[in-house]
Amino acid sequence: MKSKMISENIKYCECGCGTPIKPANRFVSGHNRRGTKNTPEHNLAISQYNKLHNPATNKETAVKISKALTGKKQSLETRLKRSKSLTNNPKVIASRIGNQNRKGTTTSSKARKNMSNSAKNKAFSDSHKEAISNGLIKYFSVIENRIKRVKEISNRIQLKGYQYKNGYLKMSNFNRKLFYRSSYEKLALIILDTKYNEIKDIFTECIHIPYKNADGSTRVYTPDIFVKMNKGKDILIEVKPNCFVNNSDVVRKTEAGIFWAKQNNVTFCIWTEDILHNSSSTTTCLQEIVNATVVYPRGRRYSLNSMETLRREQK
Repeated sequence: MKSKMISENIKYCECGCGTPIKPANRFVSGHNRRGTKNTPEHNLAISQYNKLHNPATNKETAVKISKALTGKKQSLETRLKRSKSLTNNPKVIASRIGNQNRKGTTTSSKARKNMSNSAKNKAFSDSHKEAISNGLIKYFSVIENRIKRVKEISNRIQLKGYQYKNGYLKMSNFNRKLFYRSSYEKLALIILDTKYNEIKDIFTECIHIPYKNADGSTRVYTPDIFVKMNKGKDILIEVKPNCFVNNSDVVRKTEAGIFWAKQNNVTFCIWTEDILHNSSSTTTCLQEIVNATVVYPRGRRYSLNSMETLRREQK
C-alpha cells in the first residue's frame, strides 16, 4: 500500500517528457519553452548576455584554455562531427562563397606586416626546423623541381622587374662585411667566401667602366664583384639572371667589361642561376667555375655542368 501511495504522489514534468520533478516545480529546467522559438529580441538579449558573461572572453581564461588544449589532438570522431557540422552550416557556406576566390587578389601591406611580425615572434623547435630543412632538401634534390623554380623566378622578374634585396653580408673568412644589391649577389659572395684559400681579397662595385649607350651617350658600368687571386689572373664578376643576359643594354655593358678586362689582364665572368643555384658551386674550385663562366669576345659562355666544360677539362 505504501509503494502505491508513493508512486501516486510523484510529480512529472508537464511538458510530457516523463521526467520526475519536485512537487513545487512544474517543469524540468528549460522544458517550459520546449517547441517554441525565440523572438529576434530574445536571441539578441541572450547573445549580449553570453558576450558579457562568457568566460572565454576573459583574457586570463582564454590563455588557460589555450595552454590546456595545446598539444592535444581531437579524436577522429570529434573531427568528423565538426567537419560535418561546418559543411552543412548555412552561415559557413555563405561565408565560403563570399571568400572562396582570392586568387589574383593582393594582400594589404598591413596584413603582410602582421604576418611577418607573427613569423618573427614564433620560435620553431629544433625538430620543426630540421623537418623543414629535410623537406626542402628532398624537394630540390629533384632536378625538375630546381628547373621549375628557376623558371618561376625568371618569369616573375620579367613580369614585375628585378626585386632587389640589398644589405651587408659578413664574410666570415675575410673578417669584414661586403655590400650586396640583390639576393643573387649575396649568393655569389657566399660562394666566394668558401674559396678563401684561392682568394687574396674581394671588393664590390669598385671598378667603373665607361661605355656607349644606345643613344650614343656615355654611361658608366659598375661590375658587381672584383676578386684578387693568390695565383693567376684576377676576376671581374657580373651577376645576372639568365633572362637578362641577352638584353641589349646588358650586352653593351658586357662588351665594355670584356674590353676593360683584356686591357688589365683580368678575366671577365657572368654568374647566373647555373652557378648560384648549383649545389656543386661550393665544392668546385674557383678556377673551374671561372673557366665555365668566362665570357669570350663573341659572347659565348658555358654552364658549370655543360659538356663543353667537361671536354675542356679533359684536354
